[in-house]
Amino acid sequence: MAKEVTHIFSHRKWTMKGYRGEATEVVIDSSNTIVLEGDEAVQQAVAEGQIIPLKEDWILCRKESFHVLPWAGLMVNLLILLVYTEE
Repeated sequence: MAKEVTHIFSHRKWTMKGYRGEATEVVIDSSNTIVLEGDEAVQQAVAEGQIIPLKEDWILCRKESFHVLPWAGLMVNLLILLVYTEE
């Protein structure tokens, strides 16, 4: 795990864990993928394999495609920690 961020808003508490790594090949069983709602840019990135939405609230996403997803404020903070900080 690269980073973990906890956020409390109103009566809900979210703990998000971010992982970073490199893969030379990714093979995903299609029964584990889900439909990701989004605009045309999101749909194009999914079609190109830049973003792979998985069950259980997981998304595999190439760093170059982060900008097409509509991230909430806390998620942006986690992404900044993952992408722009060294381990």
